[in-house]
Amino acid sequence: MNLQQKIDQILQFEGPIVANVVPFNSDGCINYSMITPYASYLNMIGVKGIYAHGTTGEGLSLASEEKKKLSETWWKEIQSKYSDWLGIFNVSATCMMETIDQANFYDQLGVNAIAVLPPFFYRPANDGQLLRYLKTVSDAAPTTPLIYYHFPNMTNVNFHLKEFITQARQVVPRLVGMKYTSVDMLELSRFCASEESKFFKIFTGYEQTLTPMLALGVRSAVCASFNFEEPVEAYARMKKNYPQNMDQVLCKQKELNDFADELGKGSFIHNVKRKLNNLTISDQLHLDVGCPRGPIVEGLS
Repeated sequence: MNLQQKIDQILQFEGPIVANVVPFNSDGCINYSMITPYASYLNMIGVKGIYAHGTTGEGLSLASEEKKKLSETWWKEIQSKYSDWLGIFNVSATCMMETIDQANFYDQLGVNAIAVLPPFFYRPANDGQLLRYLKTVSDAAPTTPLIYYHFPNMTNVNFHLKEFITQARQVVPRLVGMKYTSVDMLELSRFCASEESKFFKIFTGYEQTLTPMLALGVRSAVCASFNFEEPVEAYARMKKNYPQNMDQVLCKQKELNDFADELGKGSFIHNVKRKLNNLTISDQLHLDVGCPRGPIVEGLS
């Protein structure tokens, strides 16, 4: 698949993408053998892709070589069995050279897209600095679309969305989408009402904002709760019933809010993994994704 085909695939995509977890053994090493049953389970519940090495995927807790091997395992599984999925791989690291190395690796691997956070310790002072950073990352993956991971509550990096994307499309032409993990609907509304929105893909990042996102024309989401059948089914029903049956949409939104709130009590990633480990899927399909890697602590549950 060439670059333009990958871009078209992203722009036309609709549906749920899971913010997938990393399976760990009891010794803290990655359990690569768990990817096949995990992918089978996700496909069974209606997931249409993965967003790897993000927040739920503990991307900043993995070594560079671990991320490469894990991504190769996922990508082989996707190509062989789930060719209609999107495989998006986050390249973010605290070291710029590692980020560039990761971007180049995924470009050679041929994935659907890479994603990246902004620098979040030495943060960009203005839009121009952020765009130069994104261009450097994108230049390391010349045949791969780039997705920006907008998570201001974690990174403290913010901007005026419409103006930023307008500039970005000129400076970083392979930047074609954004995982929008923000509750700022005002900024998003201004962008979605513009002509630029036809050429740029927004993925909802919060389960709790799916209804307002539908109102703005956003039909794709990347959520941790999509590790479970009930939220995937709820999102499908929301999309099916919007806007003709708002009572049903809001009913499903409440179910998603309650589900996300329950996962958020204490250590979120611990709760996601614990819930996956406790699932009864079938006699032949059992998941054991272990616990999160430090420095994540369990906390309350």
